[in-house]
Amino acid sequence: MGKWDIEDKYISFIFIISIKLAIFVMASAALISSIAALITLLVLVFDLVGFAVARDFLDLVLGLEEKPAVLELLDIVEFALLTVMLLIFAFGLNSIFMQKHYKVTAFKIVDIDQLKRYLTGTIVTLFGTAFLERVFAREPELLLSGVGLGVFILALVAYIYVLIRYAEPEEEKQEESSE
Repeated sequence: MGKWDIEDKYISFIFIISIKLAIFVMASAALISSIAALITLLVLVFDLVGFAVARDFLDLVLGLEEKPAVLELLDIVEFALLTVMLLIFAFGLNSIFMQKHYKVTAFKIVDIDQLKRYLTGTIVTLFGTAFLERVFAREPELLLSGVGLGVFILALVAYIYVLIRYAEPEEEKQEESSE
């Protein structure tokens, strides 16, 4: 066993640990986001049912501000989208780097470009719900934030277009690797 074998095993070990740590962090963040969505849903239910004492307690403990029901529903949707995005990222990293494949169709990610496409689509939807929340809140600078969001979404769409347009087909990749 030479010096290079030990270094290769050490680098491989560090790589595996770092990927597993990233997956753990993303899954933990997804769990926290799910808990936040559940708490927001409880606040909404307490508000709709009329449990003012429970709502006041949650407002005091969590420091929540009172919002209309539509805005709280949009918060729940944002938390759910954030959870999905973090889970796709975590399982995508595991699928790409650890060659572990899952039965769930959304997690069948084979390369980093496919992971980018999934995440970009989720980010666009997340920003769309954030803008919709601003519309319902009737913020004064809605036009400015809408233009900024539109430019950002156009940039992401252009990025995905370039990514898909200039990506090598799988057949060409396999032919190059077999030669």
